[in-house]
Amino acid sequence: MLATFPAASWAPYQPRRTLAEWLDAGTFTVISATSRAFRLNVAHDDFSSCVLTDSEALLNHCLEHQNELIRFSDAHRACSDAWAIVTLYYFGFFSAQLFLRLVGSPVLFLDKAFVKKLMEMAPLGSTSPHAGAYWVSSITPVSASHSEIVVEKSQHTTIHDLTWSRSFELIRGLVKQYRGTGKAEEVTLFDALADDLPQFRSRGGQWPASVRAAANYRPGFAYQAVDNAIVGNVSAAVGSWRTLTSAEFPGHVDNTRLRAKDSLAVFGEAVCHLGSVSAGLFLVSAGLLEELSQRRKRDSRWNRARLRFETRVGGGRVTWPLFDMGA
Repeated sequence: MLATFPAASWAPYQPRRTLAEWLDAGTFTVISATSRAFRLNVAHDDFSSCVLTDSEALLNHCLEHQNELIRFSDAHRACSDAWAIVTLYYFGFFSAQLFLRLVGSPVLFLDKAFVKKLMEMAPLGSTSPHAGAYWVSSITPVSASHSEIVVEKSQHTTIHDLTWSRSFELIRGLVKQYRGTGKAEEVTLFDALADDLPQFRSRGGQWPASVRAAANYRPGFAYQAVDNAIVGNVSAAVGSWRTLTSAEFPGHVDNTRLRAKDSLAVFGEAVCHLGSVSAGLFLVSAGLLEELSQRRKRDSRWNRARLRFETRVGGGRVTWPLFDMGA
C-alpha cells in the first residue's frame, strides 16, 4: 500500500481532484495501446494523490450507507426491506472500491468518448480497445518522479462485477499469504469474505451484484412490503452487528458464509452474508486507511467533516463495538 502512496501523496479536502478528473485532464502520456490495455506514463505523486482523494471520498460513501443501515435497523416504523438490500449492497460495493484503491488496483469505466481521447494521445498505428470496465493492473516506477501504469480492459462487462471479482481475487491472495503464519482469525475472515455463492449467481455475474439485481429488478420478488412479507430481512442482518466485537467478527462471517452456501439456503441467507462481506470489506479498508494515516500525512478536514456528519444525522459517532473506530 505504501508503494501506491509515496510520501508526497496529498488529498486536500478542498479543492478536490478525483481520479476521474485527473484522467479527463490528461496530464499524462499514452505510451502504447493494444486491444486489451493502455500503458500510461504518469507523475506518480499526481496520480497517487488523486487515488487517495478517491479513497477519502469513498469512505464518505461507505459512512453514509452505514448510517442509513443503522437507522433502518433502529427504525420504529415499517421500512422497505428490498430497498435496504440495495443500500446494504452499495455499502459493500463502495467498501470494495475503497479497498481496491488503497491496494493500488482501482477499477474504472472508460466510455467511448474517453477511449477515443486516449487513442488520440497514443502512438500512430496503435490498436484501439473498446469502451468498458478497466482496472489498473500494474504500477511500475520508471524514475524518481514518474511511473508507468497499465490500465487493462476486463472481460467483465460491468464495473460492478469487475469490482467484486478483483476484490475477491486479491483477498484470496491474502488467504495464501496468511495461511501457515499462525494468524488463524485473519485466515478465517479472508477465506469467508472471498468465498463464492454460485447458487446465487446469475448469467456469470458476481454473486453480490446478482443478489442486488434480484432484489431491485425482479418484479414482485423482494418488494413485498404491501403484502406484509420480506425475503431479505436486512434488519436481522444489520442488527447482528450491534453487539459483535472485532474479535468475534471473523467467526460471524464464517457462519453466515456456511449458512448461505448450504444447498437449501434461501435468499435471506445470501442477504445476511452480503451484510457480513460488506461490513468486512469496510473494516479491512478502514483499517488500511488508518494504517496509512500513521505513515503518511492526511488532511484532517476529511475526518472533521465526518464527525460533523455523524453528529448531524445520528447524534454522534457510531458506538456499536464493531464500528467503534476513528472515521
